Amino acid sequence: MFWYKGITRISEDKCRRNILEDPESRTFRGTIEVKFPADPGCHEEDFRMELIHYGKTIERTFRMVLGGSPVLSEITSDPRDPHYGQSVTLRCQVTGDCDPRDMAVKWLKGDKPLEKGEGAEKRITEKDGSVSCSLQITATALDHRGSYSCSVTHEGKTLRKKHYVHLPDKAPTLSAITVRPERPVSGKEAVFTVTISGFTPDIRVKWYKDFSTFPRDAITTSDPEIGQDFLFTCSTSLRFTPQDSDHEALLRCEVTHTASKKFHEQKYKLLLSGGTSTSAEEHRSLYTQDSGHVKPPVKLRGIRCLTETPRVGGEVSLTCYVGGCDADNTVFVWRKGMFPINGKIQNQNLEDGSGCVSTITFIALESDRDCRVTCETTYNLETREEHLALTLQ
Repeated sequence: MFWYKGITRISEDKCRRNILEDPESRTFRGTIEVKFPADPGCHEEDFRMELIHYGKTIERTFRMVLGGSPVLSEITSDPRDPHYGQSVTLRCQVTGDCDPRDMAVKWLKGDKPLEKGEGAEKRITEKDGSVSCSLQITATALDHRGSYSCSVTHEGKTLRKKHYVHLPDKAPTLSAITVRPERPVSGKEAVFTVTISGFTPDIRVKWYKDFSTFPRDAITTSDPEIGQDFLFTCSTSLRFTPQDSDHEALLRCEVTHTASKKFHEQKYKLLLSGGTSTSAEEHRSLYTQDSGHVKPPVKLRGIRCLTETPRVGGEVSLTCYVGGCDADNTVFVWRKGMFPINGKIQNQNLEDGSGCVSTITFIALESDRDCRVTCETTYNLETREEHLALTLQ
Protein backbone atom coordinates (compact mmCIF):
# COMPACT_ATOMS: atom_id res chain seq x y z
CA MET A 1 0.00 0.00 0.00
CA PHE A 2 1.33 3.42 -0.97
CA TRP A 3 0.28 7.06 -0.61
CA TYR A 4 1.07 9.75 -3.20
CA LYS A 5 0.89 13.52 -3.13
CA GLY A 6 0.45 14.37 -6.79
CA ILE A 7 3.03 12.09 -8.42
CA THR A 8 5.37 12.01 -5.39
CA ARG A 9 5.26 9.00 -3.10
CA ILE A 10 4.86 9.87 0.58
CA SER A 11 7.45 8.25 2.84
CA GLU A 12 6.24 5.23 4.80
CA ASP A 13 7.07 6.78 8.17
CA LYS A 14 4.11 9.14 7.62
CA CYS A 15 1.74 6.25 6.87
CA ARG A 16 -0.08 4.09 9.38
CA ARG A 17 -1.93 0.83 8.86
CA ASN A 18 -4.56 -0.66 11.13
CA ILE A 19 -5.45 -4.01 9.55
CA LEU A 20 -7.36 -6.73 11.45
CA GLU A 21 -8.32 -10.26 10.51
CA ASP A 22 -11.89 -11.49 10.88
CA PRO A 23 -11.46 -14.97 12.46
CA GLU A 24 -14.73 -16.25 11.06
CA SER A 25 -14.35 -15.23 7.42
CA ARG A 26 -10.51 -15.25 7.49
CA THR A 27 -10.60 -11.96 5.59
CA PHE A 28 -8.96 -8.68 6.50
CA ARG A 29 -10.33 -5.19 6.99
CA GLY A 30 -9.13 -1.96 8.47
CA THR A 31 -7.78 1.49 7.64
CA ILE A 32 -4.64 2.99 6.21
CA GLU A 33 -3.81 6.59 7.06
CA VAL A 34 -1.30 9.24 6.15
CA LYS A 35 -0.46 12.11 8.48
CA PHE A 36 1.40 15.31 7.57
CA PRO A 37 1.20 19.08 8.23
CA ALA A 38 -1.00 20.88 5.70
CA ASP A 39 0.54 23.88 3.94
CA PRO A 40 -0.67 26.19 1.13
CA GLY A 41 0.95 23.85 -1.39
CA CYS A 42 -1.58 21.16 -0.47
CA HIS A 43 -4.56 23.22 -1.68
CA GLU A 44 -6.30 21.54 -4.63
CA GLU A 45 -3.63 18.83 -4.60
CA ASP A 46 -4.64 15.25 -5.37
CA PHE A 47 -3.74 12.63 -2.75
CA ARG A 48 -3.86 9.06 -3.98
CA MET A 49 -3.87 5.72 -2.18
CA GLU A 50 -2.66 2.75 -4.17
CA LEU A 51 -3.26 -0.82 -2.98
CA ILE A 52 -1.78 -3.81 -4.80
CA HIS A 53 -3.27 -7.24 -4.07
CA TYR A 54 -2.24 -10.35 -6.03
CA GLY A 55 -1.25 -8.24 -9.02
CA LYS A 56 -4.45 -6.18 -9.00
CA THR A 57 -4.14 -2.45 -8.30
CA ILE A 58 -6.90 -0.50 -6.53
CA GLU A 59 -6.71 3.31 -6.34
CA ARG A 60 -8.63 5.98 -4.46
CA THR A 61 -8.06 9.71 -4.95
CA PHE A 62 -8.90 12.67 -2.71
CA ARG A 63 -8.52 16.34 -3.64
CA MET A 64 -7.65 18.51 -0.68
CA VAL A 65 -9.31 21.91 -0.34
CA LEU A 66 -8.01 24.19 2.42
CA GLY A 67 -10.34 26.58 4.19
CA GLY A 68 -9.96 30.23 3.25
CA SER A 69 -8.57 29.39 -0.20
CA PRO A 70 -10.30 29.79 -3.59
CA VAL A 71 -11.40 26.76 -5.62
CA LEU A 72 -11.41 26.95 -9.42
CA SER A 73 -13.86 25.01 -11.57
CA GLU A 74 -12.87 23.52 -14.91
CA ILE A 75 -13.10 26.06 -17.74
CA THR A 76 -16.16 25.72 -19.96
CA SER A 77 -16.48 26.85 -23.58
CA ASP A 78 -19.59 28.27 -25.23
CA PRO A 79 -19.93 26.96 -27.88
CA ARG A 80 -18.00 23.80 -27.05
CA ASP A 81 -16.90 23.14 -30.65
CA PRO A 82 -16.68 26.56 -32.30
CA HIS A 83 -16.06 27.43 -35.94
CA TYR A 84 -13.32 29.73 -37.17
CA GLY A 85 -14.44 33.34 -36.94
CA GLN A 86 -17.04 32.52 -34.27
CA SER A 87 -17.20 34.33 -30.92
CA VAL A 88 -16.28 32.00 -28.03
CA THR A 89 -16.87 32.59 -24.31
CA LEU A 90 -14.60 30.80 -21.84
CA ARG A 91 -15.83 30.74 -18.25
CA CYS A 92 -14.25 29.71 -14.93
CA GLN A 93 -16.17 29.72 -11.63
CA VAL A 94 -14.22 30.62 -8.46
CA THR A 95 -15.68 29.45 -5.13
CA GLY A 96 -14.42 29.07 -1.55
CA ASP A 97 -14.75 30.93 1.74
CA CYS A 98 -12.47 33.81 0.80
CA ASP A 99 -13.12 37.47 0.02
CA PRO A 100 -13.36 38.01 -3.78
CA ARG A 101 -11.78 41.44 -3.28
CA ASP A 102 -8.57 39.71 -2.17
CA MET A 103 -8.25 37.77 -5.43
CA ALA A 104 -6.33 38.86 -8.54
CA VAL A 105 -7.69 37.24 -11.71
CA LYS A 106 -6.05 37.21 -15.13
CA TRP A 107 -6.29 35.16 -18.32
CA LEU A 108 -3.36 33.75 -20.25
CA LYS A 109 -2.93 32.50 -23.80
CA GLY A 110 -0.52 29.61 -23.58
CA ASP A 111 1.85 30.72 -20.84
CA LYS A 112 1.69 34.44 -21.61
CA PRO A 113 -0.80 36.99 -20.21
CA LEU A 114 -3.23 38.28 -22.82
CA GLU A 115 -2.17 41.45 -24.52
CA LYS A 116 -4.48 44.38 -25.01
CA GLY A 117 -7.15 43.61 -27.61
CA GLU A 118 -6.68 39.82 -27.52
CA GLY A 119 -9.94 39.21 -25.64
CA ALA A 120 -12.68 40.82 -23.56
CA GLU A 121 -12.45 39.84 -19.87
CA LYS A 122 -15.35 40.04 -17.43
CA ARG A 123 -15.63 39.30 -13.70
CA ILE A 124 -19.00 38.99 -11.94
CA THR A 125 -19.60 38.32 -8.22
CA GLU A 126 -22.65 36.06 -7.83
CA LYS A 127 -25.20 36.19 -4.99
CA ASP A 128 -23.70 33.06 -3.39
CA GLY A 129 -20.32 34.78 -3.14
CA SER A 130 -18.70 32.91 -5.99
CA VAL A 131 -16.96 34.78 -8.79
CA SER A 132 -17.65 34.11 -12.47
CA CYS A 133 -14.60 34.90 -14.59
CA SER A 134 -15.13 34.94 -18.35
CA LEU A 135 -13.11 35.67 -21.46
CA GLN A 136 -14.56 36.33 -24.91
CA ILE A 137 -12.40 35.63 -27.95
CA THR A 138 -12.82 35.18 -31.70
CA ALA A 139 -11.59 31.75 -32.80
CA THR A 140 -8.80 31.88 -35.39
CA ALA A 141 -6.09 29.54 -36.64
CA LEU A 142 -3.87 30.98 -33.90
CA ASP A 143 -6.07 29.13 -31.40
CA HIS A 144 -5.77 25.76 -33.17
CA ARG A 145 -4.55 23.25 -30.58
CA GLY A 146 -3.76 26.21 -28.32
CA SER A 147 -4.75 26.76 -24.71
CA TYR A 148 -6.17 29.49 -22.49
CA SER A 149 -5.73 29.59 -18.71
CA CYS A 150 -7.56 31.35 -15.89
CA SER A 151 -5.09 32.37 -13.17
CA VAL A 152 -6.24 33.36 -9.66
CA THR A 153 -3.80 34.71 -7.06
CA HIS A 154 -4.83 34.80 -3.37
CA GLU A 155 -2.53 35.53 -0.42
CA GLY A 156 0.55 34.96 -2.53
CA LYS A 157 -0.54 31.59 -3.95
CA THR A 158 -1.53 31.26 -7.60
CA LEU A 159 -4.01 28.68 -8.90
CA ARG A 160 -4.53 28.02 -12.59
CA LYS A 161 -6.95 26.11 -14.81
CA LYS A 162 -6.19 25.39 -18.47
CA HIS A 163 -8.54 24.80 -21.41
CA TYR A 164 -7.82 23.74 -25.00
CA VAL A 165 -10.13 25.22 -27.63
CA HIS A 166 -11.67 22.48 -29.82
CA LEU A 167 -11.11 23.60 -33.41
CA PRO A 168 -11.00 21.40 -36.54
CA ASP A 169 -7.99 20.82 -38.78
CA LYS A 170 -8.15 22.71 -42.09
CA ALA A 171 -6.03 21.68 -45.07
CA PRO A 172 -4.69 24.45 -47.35
CA THR A 173 -5.89 25.62 -50.74
CA LEU A 174 -3.25 26.41 -53.35
CA SER A 175 -3.50 29.05 -56.04
CA ALA A 176 -2.17 28.47 -59.54
CA ILE A 177 1.54 29.15 -60.00
CA THR A 178 2.24 32.68 -61.19
CA VAL A 179 5.55 33.65 -62.78
CA ARG A 180 7.46 36.88 -63.25
CA PRO A 181 8.31 37.64 -65.98
CA GLU A 182 5.29 36.01 -67.57
CA ARG A 183 7.48 34.38 -70.24
CA PRO A 184 10.80 33.37 -68.66
CA VAL A 185 13.99 33.72 -70.67
CA SER A 186 16.95 31.36 -70.61
CA GLY A 187 19.80 32.75 -68.51
CA LYS A 188 17.63 35.26 -66.60
CA GLU A 189 16.18 34.80 -63.11
CA ALA A 190 12.45 34.09 -62.83
CA VAL A 191 10.20 34.01 -59.77
CA PHE A 192 7.42 31.43 -59.40
CA THR A 193 4.83 32.04 -56.66
CA VAL A 194 1.96 30.11 -55.07
CA THR A 195 -0.49 31.52 -52.52
CA ILE A 196 -1.36 29.04 -49.75
CA SER A 197 -4.57 29.87 -47.87
CA GLY A 198 -7.29 28.59 -45.56
CA PHE A 199 -5.19 26.31 -43.36
CA THR A 200 -4.29 25.51 -39.76
CA PRO A 201 -0.74 24.64 -38.66
CA ASP A 202 1.52 23.14 -39.85
CA ILE A 203 2.61 22.84 -43.48
CA ARG A 204 5.75 21.69 -45.29
CA VAL A 205 6.62 23.22 -48.67
CA LYS A 206 8.86 21.77 -51.38
CA TRP A 207 9.54 22.80 -54.98
CA TYR A 208 10.58 20.39 -57.72
CA LYS A 209 11.90 20.59 -61.27
CA ASP A 210 10.81 17.32 -62.81
CA PHE A 211 12.07 14.87 -60.14
CA SER A 212 14.76 17.04 -58.55
CA THR A 213 14.15 19.03 -55.36
CA PHE A 214 15.19 22.68 -55.31
CA PRO A 215 17.54 23.67 -52.45
CA ARG A 216 16.08 25.60 -49.52
CA ASP A 217 17.96 28.78 -50.34
CA ALA A 218 16.03 29.00 -53.63
CA ILE A 219 12.67 29.00 -51.80
CA THR A 220 11.10 31.78 -49.73
CA THR A 221 7.94 31.03 -47.75
CA SER A 222 6.37 33.93 -45.86
CA ASP A 223 5.23 33.68 -42.25
CA PRO A 224 1.54 32.70 -42.01
CA GLU A 225 -0.92 35.49 -41.26
CA ILE A 226 -4.60 35.41 -40.35
CA GLY A 227 -6.76 36.00 -43.43
CA GLN A 228 -10.34 37.17 -43.81
CA ASP A 229 -11.56 33.60 -43.20
CA PHE A 230 -9.72 33.62 -39.81
CA LEU A 231 -7.39 30.91 -41.12
CA PHE A 232 -3.74 31.15 -42.07
CA THR A 233 -2.54 32.41 -45.43
CA CYS A 234 0.99 32.75 -46.78
CA SER A 235 2.92 32.58 -50.03
CA THR A 236 5.86 30.57 -51.26
CA SER A 237 8.20 31.66 -54.03
CA LEU A 238 10.86 29.90 -56.04
CA ARG A 239 13.73 31.86 -57.59
CA PHE A 240 15.92 30.23 -60.18
CA THR A 241 17.60 30.95 -63.48
CA PRO A 242 16.40 28.55 -66.20
CA GLN A 243 18.70 27.33 -68.95
CA ASP A 244 17.90 26.17 -72.48
CA SER A 245 17.78 22.57 -71.25
CA ASP A 246 14.94 23.51 -68.86
CA HIS A 247 12.53 24.28 -71.71
CA GLU A 248 9.31 22.27 -71.16
CA ALA A 249 10.50 21.12 -67.72
CA LEU A 250 7.73 20.55 -65.18
CA LEU A 251 7.90 22.75 -62.07
CA ARG A 252 5.89 21.56 -59.10
CA CYS A 253 5.02 23.11 -55.74
CA GLU A 254 4.17 20.45 -53.16
CA VAL A 255 2.49 21.33 -49.83
CA THR A 256 1.95 18.73 -47.12
CA HIS A 257 -0.48 19.52 -44.29
CA THR A 258 0.93 17.91 -41.15
CA ALA A 259 -2.28 17.60 -39.11
CA SER A 260 -4.56 16.11 -41.78
CA LYS A 261 -1.68 14.36 -43.60
CA LYS A 262 -3.11 15.68 -46.89
CA PHE A 263 -0.91 16.37 -49.87
CA HIS A 264 -1.53 19.19 -52.37
CA GLU A 265 0.40 20.39 -55.38
CA GLN A 266 0.38 22.83 -58.28
CA LYS A 267 2.26 22.32 -61.54
CA TYR A 268 3.71 24.67 -64.13
CA LYS A 269 5.16 23.71 -67.50
CA LEU A 270 8.17 25.91 -68.14
CA LEU A 271 8.04 27.41 -71.63
CA LEU A 272 11.05 29.60 -72.27
CA SER A 273 10.74 32.59 -74.55
CA GLY A 274 11.71 31.66 -78.10
CA GLY A 275 11.43 27.89 -77.48
CA THR A 276 9.00 25.41 -78.96
CA SER A 277 6.34 23.79 -76.87
CA THR A 278 3.71 21.12 -76.94
CA SER A 279 0.18 22.16 -75.99
CA ALA A 280 -1.90 20.23 -73.47
CA GLU A 281 -4.21 19.11 -76.29
CA GLU A 282 -1.21 17.81 -78.25
CA HIS A 283 -0.05 15.93 -75.17
CA ARG A 284 -3.47 14.30 -74.88
CA SER A 285 -3.46 13.38 -78.57
CA LEU A 286 -0.26 11.38 -78.07
CA TYR A 287 -2.32 8.72 -76.33
CA THR A 288 -5.38 6.95 -77.74
CA GLN A 289 -7.48 5.54 -74.90
CA ASP A 290 -9.28 3.00 -77.08
CA SER A 291 -6.19 1.22 -78.40
CA GLY A 292 -3.64 2.08 -75.74
CA HIS A 293 -1.16 2.75 -78.55
CA VAL A 294 1.50 5.38 -77.88
CA LYS A 295 2.96 7.28 -80.80
CA PRO A 296 6.75 7.76 -80.84
CA PRO A 297 8.81 9.44 -79.54
CA VAL A 298 6.77 10.37 -76.41
CA LYS A 299 8.58 10.59 -73.04
CA LEU A 300 5.97 11.69 -70.49
CA ARG A 301 7.59 12.25 -67.08
CA GLY A 302 5.63 11.41 -63.93
CA ILE A 303 1.89 10.78 -63.74
CA ARG A 304 -0.39 12.70 -66.12
CA CYS A 305 -4.17 12.99 -66.04
CA LEU A 306 -5.64 12.32 -69.49
CA THR A 307 -9.17 13.30 -68.47
CA GLU A 308 -9.64 16.98 -69.24
CA THR A 309 -12.08 17.69 -66.35
CA PRO A 310 -12.04 14.80 -63.85
CA ARG A 311 -15.24 14.66 -61.80
CA VAL A 312 -16.68 12.62 -58.96
CA GLY A 313 -18.68 9.74 -60.45
CA GLY A 314 -16.97 9.98 -63.84
CA GLU A 315 -14.21 8.00 -65.51
CA VAL A 316 -10.68 9.22 -64.85
CA SER A 317 -7.66 8.08 -66.86
CA LEU A 318 -4.11 8.51 -65.57
CA THR A 319 -0.89 7.57 -67.34
CA CYS A 320 2.67 7.19 -66.12
CA TYR A 321 5.86 7.00 -68.24
CA VAL A 322 8.84 4.95 -67.06
CA GLY A 323 12.05 5.18 -69.05
CA GLY A 324 14.60 2.44 -69.60
CA CYS A 325 12.33 -0.57 -69.13
CA ASP A 326 9.75 -2.61 -71.03
CA ALA A 327 6.13 -3.35 -70.20
CA ASP A 328 6.54 -7.15 -70.30
CA ASN A 329 9.11 -7.19 -67.51
CA THR A 330 7.84 -4.28 -65.40
CA VAL A 331 5.36 -4.63 -62.53
CA PHE A 332 2.99 -1.65 -62.18
CA VAL A 333 0.96 -1.05 -59.01
CA TRP A 334 -1.48 1.88 -58.84
CA ARG A 335 -2.62 3.12 -55.40
CA LYS A 336 -4.88 5.76 -53.88
CA GLY A 337 -3.20 6.53 -50.58
CA MET A 338 -2.31 3.08 -49.21
CA PHE A 339 -4.95 1.10 -51.12
CA PRO A 340 -4.81 -0.40 -54.65
CA ILE A 341 -7.02 1.26 -57.28
CA ASN A 342 -9.82 -0.87 -58.68
CA GLY A 343 -9.63 -0.02 -62.37
CA LYS A 344 -8.61 -1.11 -65.86
CA ILE A 345 -4.84 -1.04 -66.42
CA GLN A 346 -3.07 -1.06 -69.81
CA ASN A 347 0.71 -1.29 -70.09
CA GLN A 348 2.37 -0.50 -73.45
CA ASN A 349 5.91 -0.13 -74.76
CA LEU A 350 6.97 3.01 -76.60
CA GLU A 351 7.71 2.26 -80.25
CA ASP A 352 11.18 3.83 -80.05
CA GLY A 353 12.13 1.38 -77.28
CA SER A 354 12.97 4.12 -74.77
CA GLY A 355 10.51 2.92 -72.11
CA CYS A 356 6.88 2.11 -71.46
CA VAL A 357 3.69 3.67 -70.13
CA SER A 358 1.02 2.36 -67.79
CA THR A 359 -2.50 3.77 -67.97
CA ILE A 360 -5.31 3.19 -65.50
CA THR A 361 -9.00 4.08 -65.92
CA PHE A 362 -11.34 4.06 -62.93
CA ILE A 363 -14.52 5.68 -61.56
CA ALA A 364 -13.70 8.58 -59.23
CA LEU A 365 -15.40 8.49 -55.83
CA GLU A 366 -16.21 11.33 -53.42
CA SER A 367 -13.46 10.04 -51.12
CA ASP A 368 -10.94 10.53 -53.95
CA ARG A 369 -10.99 14.33 -53.66
CA ASP A 370 -7.44 15.61 -53.16
CA CYS A 371 -6.17 12.06 -52.67
CA ARG A 372 -2.58 11.16 -53.49
CA VAL A 373 -2.26 8.72 -56.39
CA THR A 374 0.90 6.61 -56.59
CA CYS A 375 2.22 4.55 -59.49
CA GLU A 376 4.79 2.06 -58.21
CA THR A 377 7.00 0.33 -60.79
CA THR A 378 9.42 -2.54 -60.26
CA TYR A 379 11.99 -3.45 -62.95
CA ASN A 380 15.12 -5.56 -62.44
CA LEU A 381 14.48 -5.55 -58.66
CA GLU A 382 14.53 -1.74 -58.63
CA THR A 383 11.36 -0.01 -57.38
CA ARG A 384 10.43 3.61 -57.99
CA GLU A 385 7.32 5.69 -57.35
CA GLU A 386 5.58 8.57 -59.08
CA HIS A 387 2.91 10.67 -57.36
CA LEU A 388 -0.01 12.89 -58.33
CA ALA A 389 -2.45 14.89 -56.19
CA LEU A 390 -5.80 14.14 -57.84
CA THR A 391 -8.10 17.17 -58.02
CA LEU A 392 -11.76 16.45 -58.83
CA GLN A 393 -14.57 18.80 -59.85
